[in-house]
Amino acid sequence: MRALRSVSALAVLVAACSEAPAVYRTLDASDDVRDAADDVRDVPVFDVVRDVVRFEDAPLARCSGSALPDAGGLRAVQVSAGRDHTCVVLRDGTVRCWGANAAAQLGDGSTTVRDRAVAVTGLTNVASVHAGGDHTCARLGDGTVRCWGANPQGQLGDGTTLDRAMPAAVTGLTDAVAIAVGEAHACALRENGTLVCWGDNHAGQLGDGTTADHTTPVAVLTPRRVVSVAAGEAFTCATLDDGSARCWGLNAQGALGDCTALDQRSPVAVRSLTDAREVASGARHACARTNDGALWCWGDNGFGEVGLGEERGCRGSTGASSAQYEPARVMTDGVRAVTAGAMHTCALREDGVWCWGSDRYAQLGDCGAVDRWDARRIEGLTNVRAVSAGGRHTCVLRDDEAVWCWGANELGQLGDGTRIVRGSPGPVAD
Repeated sequence: MRALRSVSALAVLVAACSEAPAVYRTLDASDDVRDAADDVRDVPVFDVVRDVVRFEDAPLARCSGSALPDAGGLRAVQVSAGRDHTCVVLRDGTVRCWGANAAAQLGDGSTTVRDRAVAVTGLTNVASVHAGGDHTCARLGDGTVRCWGANPQGQLGDGTTLDRAMPAAVTGLTDAVAIAVGEAHACALRENGTLVCWGDNHAGQLGDGTTADHTTPVAVLTPRRVVSVAAGEAFTCATLDDGSARCWGLNAQGALGDCTALDQRSPVAVRSLTDAREVASGARHACARTNDGALWCWGDNGFGEVGLGEERGCRGSTGASSAQYEPARVMTDGVRAVTAGAMHTCALREDGVWCWGSDRYAQLGDCGAVDRWDARRIEGLTNVRAVSAGGRHTCVLRDDEAVWCWGANELGQLGDGTRIVRGSPGPVAD
């Protein structure tokens, strides 16, 4: 997604959302996938990059509205969906990844696209893994962090700008308790409640008061202890120990939630949030779950990724597709977790998984290709403990530790051994 570098305060660039039926077409393997993803804002197209079939011609089993059968497949204890790749942590503390690999973001020592899970070389004792744009990071049980993949802005944190096909240690970080990975930057929450970030900083997304890239971690200028952190395309958000939320970096379409469209090099308060427990960041939107189980979202709503919510002040313009410059309540209760993809959002509730926003690649899991401004529950998907939204696909971890994914799959990001888009949840191949 192309970042907007300069937007005057409260000026709005609302993404067009045609009322005409979506046009379906295929792309040749030689087409530029990233440009196609960028251009999806300009035309109502369901771009599926593959050499098999169009979405509407896919096998019926890939888009069933009935209850989904239990099946075998890969088992894991944590899942993370990146822009075009996915990674999991297995019960033995090792990591498996699949999908896009042009920058070696799968960590298997190659740049070969994988449509089935492969082991990340040399990683053990992993506590969590986080897939970003073209790079991936893992937090180990001893508090250290390893990263691999693309590194032109120093997003691997190893003091260089050299790409790595296998994990490299982040310099000077030995007490990380949580990490977040964005498009080309990453952050780590330390034991003492402070936050450090590294990598791309063109919009101030590292929060150190500058726009200089950093190849090693730098301190974020937060006023209080940090509780959680989420990294978006070119901005970052965190919740603090007083229940407030702070965001910084690129503020296109109100991604920082401060009622302006001004980029910020250091954290600014998200308006109206006083009881935030968890935050999630997408391409240009963000959401926060509060302690009472409510969900609030803000930022770009060109495809409905913020949700209808409540009409509030600081709204870019009237209509469902306008940008939302401060948090709007999307759900009143029952939310257990939230995840933000590039242009879609999903919430794990007590009654299942609900998704909304862009559905151009079937990432909402409802067998459709229609963008949704209101949350819809994925029928038949039960017993879910975690959900992770990627660039154009979504994955869940079920109670039995099975990993299921759906959505775009031209680069194997669903890990089912095919390159065919999946319109409903299905298991990742073991």
